Amino acid sequence: CHNLAYVDTPNITKIGIKAFTKCNSLNNISFPKIVLIDDSAFEDALGITEIKLPTVKTISQCAFRQCINLVIIDFKKCKRIDDNAFENCYQLSSINLPKLKSLGSRSFANTAIKEIELNSLINYHYEIFENCHKLAKITMKNSLSIEESMFNLCKNLVYVDAPKVTKIKDFAFST
Repeated sequence: CHNLAYVDTPNITKIGIKAFTKCNSLNNISFPKIVLIDDSAFEDALGITEIKLPTVKTISQCAFRQCINLVIIDFKKCKRIDDNAFENCYQLSSINLPKLKSLGSRSFANTAIKEIELNSLINYHYEIFENCHKLAKITMKNSLSIEESMFNLCKNLVYVDAPKVTKIKDFAFST
């Protein structure tokens, strides 16, 4: 799919494993009824810069991993993002996930996120934001712990709003 640039499939609800992996010309996707994006579906798709999927509920592991030109994601109904989903999306800086409840390990490691609100988040794993050098502020109103290496190497982190946290695990904020 080296030359595939645009996909418009208005009735699709699931994208399968590695469906668009390494589709480097793909830069415009429209899936208005999508609910699930499976493992590595868009991994290494270098042309994608922005994704707005208002109905997606689950992003599986490595789904957008190494989409190095991805800047914006907007998933208003997404409840679950699995391991490594956006890892190494070096330009990713704008994220809208108001309903997110579950976040897998290393899901946003090595991104350019500056600020994020995850106030619905209740289930999450280690190293989520590891090496996010630009991350300065995070809000997690319902989280009960800061997981192992969750903010490891986040050198610009200055503010964490997590009023329900009762436990901070090993290497949570280490540099």
